[in-house]
Amino acid sequence: GGNWTVDAQKRYGVTISGWSGLGEKSVASAAPRADLVYQGTVVVTSGNDAGFIFRVTNPSTGADSYNGYYVGISLGQRSVVLGRANGAWTQLAATPNWPGIAAGATIPLRVIASGTHLEVYAGDMTTPAIVFDDPSPLAPVSGAIGVRGYASSFRVDDLLMAALPPVTEVAEVRLKTLGGL
Repeated sequence: GGNWTVDAQKRYGVTISGWSGLGEKSVASAAPRADLVYQGTVVVTSGNDAGFIFRVTNPSTGADSYNGYYVGISLGQRSVVLGRANGAWTQLAATPNWPGIAAGATIPLRVIASGTHLEVYAGDMTTPAIVFDDPSPLAPVSGAIGVRGYASSFRVDDLLMAALPPVTEVAEVRLKTLGGL
């Protein structure tokens, strides 16, 4: 739903004139990712919330019609939100009254997903706003990335996704470094 655009500054956005109820999301057709860092900036100009979706499978029409995670900025709650969709919405964590959230504010947003461990950064990119370990058997393990809004006008910019190396590779690098001392 909504009017998706890319503006002169190459920012990806959607403007809603009366929420359609069909869900505002766009999913990249890139290769699925499991462990990743996904970041960019989010500006919610009006309405409810907007942010990133990741580890997405089975996307279809509807705000919650996908399997995967969502991390975003809730203008109405002035919070950073982490949730999971599996055809229905489940909020996993939120940070109420998060500093800097206001209509039109540019909020840097980053998620680091490693296995079932998720870290969300908003504004302050050094201290996580949310740290969550998903114990659910429904926890998504791999999938596409995208952007999503819910009953809002928003834009996103500076999107970047990078795969995390497997933990065994990190351990091997550390062992080799220590062995060379």
